[in-house]
Amino acid sequence: MIFSGQGKDADGVFGSPLIKLEDSWQQYRYIVNNKLNVKTFFNELDSKLFNQLTQNVEPYLKPKVFSTELSKQDFRICFEEQLPQMKNAANFPSKKE
Repeated sequence: MIFSGQGKDADGVFGSPLIKLEDSWQQYRYIVNNKLNVKTFFNELDSKLFNQLTQNVEPYLKPKVFSTELSKQDFRICFEEQLPQMKNAANFPSKKE
């Protein structure tokens, strides 16, 4: 889960969302060959920034290779909704007993 902003700054420099999507595309063959599931989730509450984020992310959504979800929610609500899915992710730290 990334709290996103618009995806890039006023000079066009990529921010976290676009960096993550670009990195995923660079690993496309590895991901497909190893049958991995990559889900990206970007959250931005501000309407103006969310709309810009949606436009900036759109080129990475076609063709649909990875699961990408955009959300416009308060952090607490978003986190509570996404936590069960995050717990099932391969990179989620497990509790050590």
